[in-house]
Amino acid sequence: MKGDVYPIKLVYGCWFGSGLLVFNLLPVKYGFMNREIPRIVREELWRSIAWFGLALVGWPILVDELAWLEQNLFTVFGLPVVTCAVLTAGMIGIRTVSGAELQYPLSSSGVLLWGAILGVLTGVYLIAVEGYSPLLVVTGEVAAAAATVAWYWYAGVFDSSTEPAG
Repeated sequence: MKGDVYPIKLVYGCWFGSGLLVFNLLPVKYGFMNREIPRIVREELWRSIAWFGLALVGWPILVDELAWLEQNLFTVFGLPVVTCAVLTAGMIGIRTVSGAELQYPLSSSGVLLWGAILGVLTGVYLIAVEGYSPLLVVTGEVAAAAATVAWYWYAGVFDSSTEPAG
């Protein structure tokens, strides 16, 4: 078992509190719970912000495109909340049961690479779809890239003589 453990009294089941039925979905092995669970829950709750943002954009697009899906308060706001809750609970469950971190180790050069890819795609969209001037878009992209590299240089990200903190 990974990490320290401490005994808990509640094993798979449910309890009533504040008038709400709450289910204990956290995996418990032999009456002990891993101390990593609060950290995992905290990380997944922070990630749920991205899930909610994607669901808040994606569901209204689907509702607008599908004629059989009625536009009402639940389909516009309820479906994103349910989607976010299910994905977050699923990721918490997967991480606690498997013990996997499910994190991609991204270096500073990887961040710059993905930023460049996103910048090129944004530039193509602005020129081809929105009709912006290519000179204006390329100038803005180069300025943003130069500012990013300058900030990375100022912050010492590329300095190999220093060890990263943590």
